Amino acid sequence: MILLLQIVPVAIFADNHTSDGTTNASVFDTPASHANVYIDGIYYNLYDNTKEAAVTDGDIPNTDGNGRKTYVGNITIPSTVKYEGTTYNVTFIQRSAFSRNIELLSVTLPNSITSIGWEAFAECKKLQSITIPKSVTLIEERTLSASVNLKTIIVDKDNKVFDSRNNCNAIIDTETNELIQGCQTTVIPNTVTRIGNEAFFGMAGLTSIDIPNSVTSIGNSAFGQSGLTTLTIPNSVIYLGEYIFAGCIDMKSITLTESLKTIQTWTFQSCVELQSITIPASVESIYWDSFCSCNNLKSMYFNSTTPPVANTDMSDWQKKSLNELFKGVIIHVPVGYKDVYRNSNNEFLKNATIIDDVIIPQNTTGITNVPTSNTSHPSPIFDLFGKQLSAPRKGINIINGKKVIIK
Repeated sequence: MILLLQIVPVAIFADNHTSDGTTNASVFDTPASHANVYIDGIYYNLYDNTKEAAVTDGDIPNTDGNGRKTYVGNITIPSTVKYEGTTYNVTFIQRSAFSRNIELLSVTLPNSITSIGWEAFAECKKLQSITIPKSVTLIEERTLSASVNLKTIIVDKDNKVFDSRNNCNAIIDTETNELIQGCQTTVIPNTVTRIGNEAFFGMAGLTSIDIPNSVTSIGNSAFGQSGLTTLTIPNSVIYLGEYIFAGCIDMKSITLTESLKTIQTWTFQSCVELQSITIPASVESIYWDSFCSCNNLKSMYFNSTTPPVANTDMSDWQKKSLNELFKGVIIHVPVGYKDVYRNSNNEFLKNATIIDDVIIPQNTTGITNVPTSNTSHPSPIFDLFGKQLSAPRKGINIINGKKVIIK
């Protein structure tokens, strides 16, 4: 199944959805004159003062745990509706209007639609196609979140605001070069400078993606609840948002940028497959709730001789949970700095086993290409994270203070 998203020239994505799940006041917050009016198979909120209608979810409760039953099959929304002798223009899709309608196959939107709300089409697992008409001027975040079959995103080539450059299967703000919506087949162009808030949220089919060196920041929840299993963040990225990998239950490996200063709140929450992580020397502060529910975390490697400042502003249950978690985590720190880490303000380290076995290579200069078959190494060998190796491995090794590529 393919969800086809066409953005026409005047479409604008709204960046008014905040990290706590709320949105700023907008047209979606206006009280209706007549709420959840059922007309020809579709529910509307009607507004007498503007003679506008908004498609809604009908306020139908989820009774069986298998998704809402408000809309099924193929839905065509008209441009106008009549109610008690008055004609209303159908101008927007209310927040969550079609969310969790798992039997919804397609929606045809009229050219009268100007705005589409938060999670309007979220978790519609069988939705195959949707076309965004040229009249749309506002789309809130997470409109397509958890669209597990979203494989193709096409922005009209004449669009002056957004583009899908290089057939990348994503929506990019042409002026700012921010990727604001992606899917499981997205290839991020090397002209993108930012990955926006929730750009890949809930994309369960996304298992891996390459982030180019042009990207400098990644927004809140950008990959939250996605299917990522492994990811390398390039050193060009200097900022990672909150909740960025929260709920990535299949995440097994991640390489953090060496330019990162702060690990934000709930960054790795519920990454239950994550067993080991290396904290770059550049990291100056950590929100320790980032590791809540990382139940299989076994080891952490710290590359800095200065322990990161710990943020301890969290609830009692979070502290209790983290205290239990870190009892089973081995903390690897630079040689000679065990007591420094033990006596830092990182209260959770007091319950962990701390080993000072990380060797930070000094004066590493140059890269030497050395074929494996013709090379012997009497000196200690380390990986890029300072962990000592028993033998050279394919890739970059630190030998005699130099970076050596083993082919």
